[in-house]
Amino acid sequence: MERTIAATLFAAVMATAATGAATAQTAEPAAKSGATAGETAGPARAERMQKWSNRLNKRFEADDKNRDGALDRAEVEARLNKAFDRRDKNRDGSLDADEVKAIGARQGGKGAKALQARFKRADADRDGKISRQEFLATLPPWFVRADADKDEKVTKQELDAFIAKRGKQAKAAVKADDDEDDDN
Repeated sequence: MERTIAATLFAAVMATAATGAATAQTAEPAAKSGATAGETAGPARAERMQKWSNRLNKRFEADDKNRDGALDRAEVEARLNKAFDRRDKNRDGSLDADEVKAIGARQGGKGAKALQARFKRADADRDGKISRQEFLATLPPWFVRADADKDEKVTKQELDAFIAKRGKQAKAAVKADDDEDDDN
């Protein structure tokens, strides 16, 4: 349970900047064109999915240090360590509530509140901080979901299948939204 919580916190931290930027970029064209949010939801979501897919593929290529066509736990933990170091602003070896609040401030709104709740759950020893050990306790959720055979390695084929599945889910969600709009 604690591993899943730490992974959720990590995923939220990693997605903060990317999500905010993607949301801002997709909202702007709608405002300029005079389109409503509903009219741009499908294309905006597709654009976000494409950006996410591109980032994940670039991450895979960059993190596959031994060039074996798979990411293993050690390669992912190397990225997690770097992410932890970037976020540990006071260099005390842990993420405190203020450091997490700074991350949440960039996220804003519901995202910031959710991040605070995840922080509290990830703090396994309840000392008000996320230690490096708590942060590294598990693999990121995207990695766990993409690892189809659960061997703690994600091959390029598993990554491609995961991305395709997420794309289908996004298309289905957009279609459901469109169908709901048609009913109104």
